[in-house]
Amino acid sequence: MAGVMTFQIPEVLLSQNSLYSIVVTNAGSTYIKYCVEAEVSYGWCSFSPSIVSGQSFLRYNAEDTWMDAVEFNPSVTPRIKAHTRTLSSAARMQLSSSEISLYSKDQKTLNASATRSEMDASGIVWESSDTSVAAVNGSGVVTAKNPGTATITCYGKNARGIRATCKVTVKLRQTTGVKLVSKAFNRIRISWKAVPGCNRYAIYRWDESGNSKKMATVTADVVTWQDTAVKTGSTYTYRIRASYVRSGKKTVYGAVSSPFSAKAELGKARAVAEAVSGPCNRVSWKKVSGASGYHIYRKLQGKSWVRIGTVNNKVLSWQDTKIEGITSYAYAVRPYKNVDGKKVFGGYQASSYILSYPELQKISSVRKTSRGLKICWKAQKKADCYQIYRKTGKGSWKKISTVSGGSSSSFEDKTAKKGTTYYYAVRAGIKTSGGKVLCGGYAAKAAKR
Repeated sequence: MAGVMTFQIPEVLLSQNSLYSIVVTNAGSTYIKYCVEAEVSYGWCSFSPSIVSGQSFLRYNAEDTWMDAVEFNPSVTPRIKAHTRTLSSAARMQLSSSEISLYSKDQKTLNASATRSEMDASGIVWESSDTSVAAVNGSGVVTAKNPGTATITCYGKNARGIRATCKVTVKLRQTTGVKLVSKAFNRIRISWKAVPGCNRYAIYRWDESGNSKKMATVTADVVTWQDTAVKTGSTYTYRIRASYVRSGKKTVYGAVSSPFSAKAELGKARAVAEAVSGPCNRVSWKKVSGASGYHIYRKLQGKSWVRIGTVNNKVLSWQDTKIEGITSYAYAVRPYKNVDGKKVFGGYQASSYILSYPELQKISSVRKTSRGLKICWKAQKKADCYQIYRKTGKGSWKKISTVSGGSSSSFEDKTAKKGTTYYYAVRAGIKTSGGKVLCGGYAAKAAKR
């Protein structure tokens, strides 16, 4: 029955020990007839065909599976005879790399070559075993998608059984750019740069004793995290690691970030100082969150800081009356918090130097002279001037003169009238850098001419 019907099929290249199937389908509604080889004996002659399992299969519409023809009774073997030729050399497909590693979103081109022109005359076909991990286009450009492994395969259209493969491993990059966003006595907030291809970040923390702990896991759209489980005054070290979690697959991790350290600490108190008459210097500051109290410091130019007071966290100002007149002072306020029986201090920003008001000026004597009344006082040598005031009875004070020079110690009131009682006051003055004159207090003294 050889040659009952001949089908022309494309030439197909087969590698050694490979299999190739031809499927004949009945597209009509009636039965088809085909000839088979069978084992039979006619007495005077017998036939013993080569019936081998795994060679011929039959399937009827009423059945859901293919049946090996050797299971028929009697066993039969439909035959399709193919005309073959042996190539003069082995047919092989080759790739420029058999294994590559890429980071998510990276690309790499694979170059394919065939040992026979029949394999690539109709074009090279590229396939990926998992396009969610790595995709490949018709030019062999591999694009890394998500972490994992995939196999890139190439073959000629008429040589599907002769293939070359490349294993692609897609990895995650190391997390970078870890930095401080903000901090306070009870929190530390950090951020990092996004890692392409990940869907999780793990945050790890080390304390001052070297104890480590995984603090949190966040999704890929989150690139900041706040640690509220901190102790004031303690330094913590953080490292971030990107990961890709895939259902039913092993989790892929990127390299852990470089360490970043930050300290949970109180905010900075900024001191503002102003001089008032007295002499007295007033220091004020804004509330520092978390502070248990404040230490107040004072400094003379060229000298060291000296603590002059301690107040609780409800007090936000301080009056410094234990000062010298016409002297430059700077002030600082340092917040503290009681932690485990110890004071943990925050930072400070000192005030500018301020010049204190002159001392209270007392009059030592008022004496009669031939021309009036002479007012005497003990000089304040740092003063620039003295302002002289006078009044009578319940009248108002009136400035009658200004005496220049800090060494001056007297003034003669030549306008005083005989028989009149006068009240005198002297105020020492100092000029500031802005041209303003600061005058100290006074102690009045009465006299009659």
